[in-house]
Amino acid sequence: MDRKDEVRAAIDANLRMRGWAYRSVCALPPCYCRGGIVTPYFVLWDVDRRPWGDCAVKGSIGVIHAGFEQAWSQRYPGHASVHAWAATSLIVNFPELLSARYIPGQGDFKAAVVAFCDALVGLLESLPTSEASLLDSVKKDVWGAHPARKFMNYVDIGKFNGLKDYVTGRVQI
Repeated sequence: MDRKDEVRAAIDANLRMRGWAYRSVCALPPCYCRGGIVTPYFVLWDVDRRPWGDCAVKGSIGVIHAGFEQAWSQRYPGHASVHAWAATSLIVNFPELLSARYIPGQGDFKAAVVAFCDALVGLLESLPTSEASLLDSVKKDVWGAHPARKFMNYVDIGKFNGLKDYVTGRVQI
């Protein structure tokens, strides 16, 4: 098995062991998330082999509101935004994940995977996990310890703003 595949498998096993299931929510691509109407998520995009041999984990994190996703897909059926994340950010945008995402290309790598998953889960668990905590985060404009704008996907800014409006009740989707 290639090191990239070993790292992917180790991340998968570690996250599942911690209660982060790999599944789809509404029409979104599969991700590691928890149940409930509001859940933080992690998408493992790739594990890249660096020129010096180490592996770099690539992915994104954010928050899903299943009720909003259902309402959005009914309002905009067939639109590409139905399959896009409303609140998302690349993991390289978070200092707590920046160095942890590098996994040694040689030797034992499992301790590095555990350290990455520790940092990742710590960040995910700081994000909103209920409608009340998401509303509070939207009102304060801070999600976990990070400004809300960090989770704004500029390609789908309308969906991000739609999520905020939906959560605050300003607009019925």
